[in-house]
Amino acid sequence: MKHQVNAKLPTEEWEMLKALAKGELATDCPTCGKPWDLSHLVTQDPIPPTTLASKLLKDAIRDAFSKAEFGGKH
Repeated sequence: MKHQVNAKLPTEEWEMLKALAKGELATDCPTCGKPWDLSHLVTQDPIPPTTLASKLLKDAIRDAFSKAEFGGKH
């Protein structure tokens, strides 16, 4: 079973998410315009930004839960 979470992002973070979701196709930082190397990113292949947001949120939730479960010793 999956559940939907609706969240609003500020424009700057939305632009960052879109750039990260582009994978290797993103060549410039969306906030400062400098060239960047995305070889170490979460995704190499382009995916929808909402798919990446879902993955990042799931990872953050699991990390926070693990830290709470083990008293901050992760």
